[in-house]
Amino acid sequence: MTTTLLAKPVVLYDGRCRLCTAGAERIRAHDTERALEVLSLHDPEVAARFPSITRDAVLKEMHFVRLDGSLKRGHEAVREVLRVIPRYRWLSLFWMLPGFQFVADGVYKWVARNRYRFNRTVTCEGDVCRMH
Repeated sequence: MTTTLLAKPVVLYDGRCRLCTAGAERIRAHDTERALEVLSLHDPEVAARFPSITRDAVLKEMHFVRLDGSLKRGHEAVREVLRVIPRYRWLSLFWMLPGFQFVADGVYKWVARNRYRFNRTVTCEGDVCRMH
């Protein structure tokens, strides 16, 4: 957790993963109010701004840093993103359904673990897809 208050929430993602990068671009495209800052964990500014967030942690799951510096990870980070984007705010209500968080967590973790497999047909930066 960071003690610095933020001007806007920050989404941290694996910028060397084509699937993750596509998701980040969708977030940027739909965030018409520019309410979020979306950063690749590979951006040098990330380590300086968020020293307590490790590279390995963000490689495992997307992170959402709230205005107060608290973190949400994985499927909970997805929910936070949905809450901020007006067009998709209604989708965040699914997390209130009984059992949905359990299913969302399982699906998110499966996709995160296998995301480089989905990248086989595209060229990845530095052959990162083949490394995984």
